[in-house]
Amino acid sequence: MKTVGFHFAIWLSQVGVSNMEHRNTGIENRKYPRIKKRLQFKIRTDDFVVVTESINLSCIGVSCQIKDKIPFMTRLKIVLRLPCSDEKKEDICVECYGVVVRVEKVLSKSRGITEYHIAIFFSEIEEEEREKLSDYIQENGNM
Repeated sequence: MKTVGFHFAIWLSQVGVSNMEHRNTGIENRKYPRIKKRLQFKIRTDDFVVVTESINLSCIGVSCQIKDKIPFMTRLKIVLRLPCSDEKKEDICVECYGVVVRVEKVLSKSRGITEYHIAIFFSEIEEEEREKLSDYIQENGNM
């Protein structure tokens, strides 16, 4: 768990208050760009597997909405499927580990049920996997 805490501290320094959206201007000054994209992916723990869709994605994390609450700082295995723009090639698979760094209870107005908006920080990701994400994000534009 010390490794997760260390990586989380690094993440906080990278996207801390000084790098977040400027409140009055709406300008975003993040170190890692993110894209607003609905991509199917799997979240796995020792106890369960959830298939969900991303809300937005960056090289250091992903946000999504799920039915069941996952506690803050839960370690997850993540498997993302990135659609390939070339129809002749197979989709790209990215695997890594992450931790839940934000949990917000939300009411899904369209379905009339309570869900949870979670943010996941990629705490353990190989450089090759991060490069796949970076390439995909660059090809699909910034938010």
